[in-house]
Parts: sequence; C-alpha cells; structure tokens
Amino acid sequence: MTAFEATREISAAPGRVFDFLADGRRHEEWLDKDHQHGPLREVVGTEHVSGPEVGEGATYRGRQAMGRRKGKGYTFRTEVHEPARRLVFRADGRYDVLFDLVETQGGTRVTFTRDYGERPSRLLGRLLWRWAGKPKYVEPTIADDLLRIERALGTIAPPKSSAKAVL
Repeated sequence: MTAFEATREISAAPGRVFDFLADGRRHEEWLDKDHQHGPLREVVGTEHVSGPEVGEGATYRGRQAMGRRKGKGYTFRTEVHEPARRLVFRADGRYDVLFDLVETQGGTRVTFTRDYGERPSRLLGRLLWRWAGKPKYVEPTIADDLLRIERALGTIAPPKSSAKAVL
C-alpha cells in the first residue's frame, strides 16, 4: 500500500472542522496553491456535480490551471461521511483522501491521509512513479494542507512579518 499521512491539532470543534472539509466546493480554499510542492497546478474552482450537496454520494468537479493551460478537470466523490469523525473522498478513482477527526482537549486532532492503494501495480509503473517524484511532493503537501485548513477555519493567526528597527 502506498499512503501518505500527516496529523495536526486544530483549535476548533470536530463538527466545525468536519463541516468545512465535507463541502467539496470549499477544497480550493485549502489545497496547495503556492506551488511549493510539485508541478505548477492551481485549483481554480470546485463545483457540485451530482448527488446531495454534501454527504455520501456527493460528487464534485475541480478545475486546475497548469501554467498557461486552464481547465484541466478532475472529479471526486464522497465515499464515507461520518459527521465529526471520518470523511473519505475518492479522487478520479485513482486515490482516496481520508480525514479522521478525534476530539481533544484543545479542539480536534485531524489525520489527513492520501492513499494510492496498490497503484501502480506493475513494477515499471512503481519505479516510474518514484522516479517522477510523486512521494517527495505528496508528503510535505498534505502537512501544509492541514496548516491551510487551520488558517481557513480562522483558528490560527497568519504568519507575522518581522521587522527590525534600523538606527
């Protein structure tokens, strides 16, 4: 199994965190837009496509821009929707995005996993996948996504700029 995982404590109730994550239309608010990790891909919009607005069976479409190319699309569907506990999206049938939430004294411990399952299944595919650098981009991206989720929820102050007095 090929999976990448990151955990972060967020100072908000599990229900609030879950409601934010469960609405696929809000994914563009926290996905890696600063291009720190990997190719220049920016999510330029997400929309509801079918099923309930939020919940099991809800399907969303996201659009990405890659450099000057616009409109590259992807879909993701809510497979598991257990309020304030667990959320699973299947992205284009290629990988699963899992969020496990546990209430803590200070808010919610969120574990974010991107699970590629056994894919790619052939040895050559696995070697190319590693050679292309996918693992090196995914791990830091999901840790940073958790930080962006916390910022989007307004439970963390944005980084402060530092200034020095010049005499």
